[in-house]
Amino acid sequence: MAGEPAQIGPYQIGKRIGQGGMGAVHEAVHETIGRRAAVKFLNESLARNPATLTRFFNEARAVSVVEHPGLVQIYDSGQLPNDGPAYIIMELIRGETLAERLKREKRLPVLQALRLGWQLSDTLAAVHEKDIVHRDIKPANLMIVPDPAATGRERLKILDFGIAKLASGIGAGDTRPGQVMGSPVYMAPEQCRGAAGVDSKADVYATGAVLYHMLAGQPPFDGETFAALVFMHLHEPLIPLTERGVDAPPALIDCVHSLLQKDPKLRPTMRETAEQLEVLLAETERQTSSSAEIPAKTGPASAPRPVVSPIDTARMGGDLVSTLGQSVGQSRITHWPPSRAALGAAAGGALVLALLLVALWPKGTDRAQPVSTPATPQAVHPTVAAAGSEGAKTPEKTRPVADPASVGSSTAAVADSSPTASPSAVTASPKAEKPTPTSKPTENAKPSPAAVKSSASKPRPSPPAKRHPPSSRGTKSLGTKKAFPIIQ
Repeated sequence: MAGEPAQIGPYQIGKRIGQGGMGAVHEAVHETIGRRAAVKFLNESLARNPATLTRFFNEARAVSVVEHPGLVQIYDSGQLPNDGPAYIIMELIRGETLAERLKREKRLPVLQALRLGWQLSDTLAAVHEKDIVHRDIKPANLMIVPDPAATGRERLKILDFGIAKLASGIGAGDTRPGQVMGSPVYMAPEQCRGAAGVDSKADVYATGAVLYHMLAGQPPFDGETFAALVFMHLHEPLIPLTERGVDAPPALIDCVHSLLQKDPKLRPTMRETAEQLEVLLAETERQTSSSAEIPAKTGPASAPRPVVSPIDTARMGGDLVSTLGQSVGQSRITHWPPSRAALGAAAGGALVLALLLVALWPKGTDRAQPVSTPATPQAVHPTVAAAGSEGAKTPEKTRPVADPASVGSSTAAVADSSPTASPSAVTASPKAEKPTPTSKPTENAKPSPAAVKSSASKPRPSPPAKRHPPSSRGTKSLGTKKAFPIIQ
């Protein structure tokens, strides 16, 4: 535009960022505080028409009356001297229109459509409370901008109050009878007949048409011509959302259908719509969060759980805990890690080995117990051999043979000694008779009456003790020699 100024007050006009039928939008910067803004200029040809000029300023008046985060803030408005261009300085917002998102994604998820629908209805409810009707609600006039404080981290803002019907005293422009204003795809039936008598219920119908479009991926009515669209809004029955393949809560579908009633009296108010959508939004968010946690822990219900080995179970301990530990009445399952399991096995093995060593270790009482067996072959075996040759049964024949382990220390000297054993080795047993170094047993020698009497008077030996390894302290090794002499 040739008449666009380089500066308006403290704002320095920058590059053009948009162009429309009514005019152009430029970026601007406040020279003092550095705030960035958008400046909307009205075309000079349209500015000469008083009615058009009045509608242009209606946008600034309508938004200034209502304080809501869903509206674009207005900083200033006016017209330059000498019939210069009319302008509106407003908040600079960056985002995408709902029309652009629908063109890219066709239809929106139910939760996203609910969030945007609730924000739209809540903003329009605040506008209607100031007795203002927008009359041109459509996806192209709805801007989606990032907002961390808003639900879903994005905010829907309503643009273009240029044809808004304002309350008396604000400066509303006159509307001729029969004059149609708005976008025919989203217009209410009564607005198709004329814009003079419309009220807030026209915005309710348009809101329902936008919600229908977000859920179904297409507007409720879509004709090739303006006349066809008007006829559909007036007479054609609405195709239910379920027949469009929409999978949404029944309460939401009923709410959208109620907004699209052809009779304005059957439609709810915008405040009632906002409250109903807010409740549905809270329920849907709760159900969505619950359904998102269950598959993350348990997986699909139809998928069979694989049988895992103990190693796999230890490796998957975290998943099992998260699956079972969160349910009511189930306790947490603790799986030992491999390192702790190996440590426990080593400790158990060491304990078993220690018990075995204690059980097999020779006891002190066995070493100190006196042995009743003969200390030397010279004192015992000739007697037993002579008694056997005569067929006489002596106590020596019925005596049990002691365990070599139990007499290890006392008989070791006997096993290693020859008939010429040293006296020091023979005296290991205190009760044994001291042998004569030169005496040797003979085959036909008869025992003396004193030897037989001594052998018969000896006490019966105790039962054999538990077998233990022979002690090596103070004794000689048995080696390969036999601990007991062979009785012939």
